Amino acid sequence: HMVFEFAETPVLRSHSMIQDNLRRLRDLGVGLAIDAFGSSSASVMDLRDLPVHGVKLDQRLVRSVLVDETYRALTAGVIDIAHRLGLVVIAGGVERPEEQTALSVLGCDNHQGFLYSQVVSADAIDALLAAGGRIEIP
Repeated sequence: HMVFEFAETPVLRSHSMIQDNLRRLRDLGVGLAIDAFGSSSASVMDLRDLPVHGVKLDQRLVRSVLVDETYRALTAGVIDIAHRLGLVVIAGGVERPEEQTALSVLGCDNHQGFLYSQVVSADAIDALLAAGGRIEIP
């Protein structure tokens, strides 16, 4: 399943051609997620208005969930609202098992980051798959 992550901007919200194209992608089965949710101008209303399948939490929320009760409460609230709207929540930038555990307890659906893999180039993935290799996702 392919997911296209994009940064939410005021232009995206106001430009109907962009939203129409996002709807077409969604209708083709492409997953759409707002990247770095919680750090930009994206609001809860955008979750309702944009044709997205999910949100990717900003790394600052991921890092702070272990050390700051206020951020933990904000993160839990974002996850709850997203789920109530039928959206998937992805935690970006997970580097430590404790972050994964804390986010899972809060209900985060998916995680990505250096805990799972360093950055891999498209060419390396192509070569791996061409050689009959498999990509294991924990």
